[in-house]
Amino acid sequence: MTREEHKEIRELIELRVHLLQTLVEENIQSASNTTTEGWPLSPKDPLPSVEQKVIENAQHEILELTQTLIWLDTEHAGLCEQCGNAIELDKLKSAPTNRCCAYCTEQNSLETIGKS
Repeated sequence: MTREEHKEIRELIELRVHLLQTLVEENIQSASNTTTEGWPLSPKDPLPSVEQKVIENAQHEILELTQTLIWLDTEHAGLCEQCGNAIELDKLKSAPTNRCCAYCTEQNSLETIGKS
């Protein structure tokens, strides 16, 4: 992976993390403004299920993306965990948490289908 590609992937991930953090903050704020029978929710009340699920999913993705940022700074960045070949740049851009090349991903999918 070239320096330019590395920089581009890092910037995409950092932007995604920022957007997810904003989404979490907005959902927490939205949930705190929600009313039940005309009364505002107290901090002790559980968040409505939709907002809670959005927050949980976003926090999980933030964790995965943060781990990917750490991976980007290793000598293995951009290399398939299974075969060691380069992961396609388009694949890293669209799904930066992927750690396998297209070939290995396809083989893993075929194996999973074969086991079902």
